[in-house]
Amino acid sequence: MPVDLDARVTLGGIVRRHREHLGLSQEKFGAAIGVTQNAVSWWERDLRDPEMGNWVAMVARLGLDPWMLGTAFARILAERAAALNPGVGGSRRSDRELRGSQ
Repeated sequence: MPVDLDARVTLGGIVRRHREHLGLSQEKFGAAIGVTQNAVSWWERDLRDPEMGNWVAMVARLGLDPWMLGTAFARILAERAAALNPGVGGSRRSDRELRGSQ
């Protein structure tokens, strides 16, 4: 199953969709990667982000392509950063604009 990189898809949504595709409950999936059902629920609802070790376990258990998931993760992090810091990372100014018109 390919990772959906649609802009409306969240990281939690990717995890949930793949977990359900494998027929695993949140509880069984959590037990398989060493976390609680509550942790899986938080991740799937995008309330918390998993720690790196948990990401590695999730990717392995779900059979996801880590590069594709990384692309989705990078896009989502960029969107969250932009929401927290409006105006940062927008269009770049030319050297002339930065120096002032000459």
